[in-house]
Amino acid sequence: MATRPDQPQTQRSSSQAVKTTTAVAVGGSLMFLSGLIGLVLATPLLVIFSPVLVPAAVTIFLILAGFFVCGGLGVTASFIFYWMFRYATGKHPIGADQLDRVREKIARASFIFYWMFRYATGKNPIGADQLNRAKEKIADAAKEMKDKAEDFGRQEAKEMKDKAEQFGQQVANEMKDKAEHLEEMKDKAENFGQQAAKEMKDKAENFGQQALQQIKGFRA
Repeated sequence: MATRPDQPQTQRSSSQAVKTTTAVAVGGSLMFLSGLIGLVLATPLLVIFSPVLVPAAVTIFLILAGFFVCGGLGVTASFIFYWMFRYATGKHPIGADQLDRVREKIARASFIFYWMFRYATGKNPIGADQLNRAKEKIADAAKEMKDKAEDFGRQEAKEMKDKAEQFGQQVANEMKDKAEHLEEMKDKAENFGQQAAKEMKDKAENFGQQALQQIKGFRA
């Protein structure tokens, strides 16, 4: 049976992997044991020298913390100065667009407040004349509208008054005509009553006379 040429290489790789694994396991165990033994041996010394070691450790920690804080602040300041240099030289660093927009908004707001302050204090800033003319035009337009409204109100009131007077006169004339008509009706009714009463009286007298004559005729 023929042996393939890649078998020795595979066997060597397997043996190297086993050796490496064994070495790592043994080395890790020895390191753990040595650290444990060192901790056991150093514990009495740490307990004895703790009044000195603890302040020293705290001091070293504070020194290192201050060093790192100063280093961080220095790095931050360096980055800020680098960013400002790039921004000042027109190289458009990160965040330059947002800063430009904020600066434009602040500049517009500052200019508006400054302009309003100068206008309020009577220092006549740029555009104050146009604003005053616009205010005068608005005041004139408002006055004109007020006058027109008053004229319109007076005209409407006059028209309403005239219409009311005309309507009242018409109603009065109609009532007067009706009253005259009623007077005529009253006169006619009185005349009719008098005539009817006279006719009834005449008929009653005639009837009485006829009745008397008939009674006299019966007696005779």
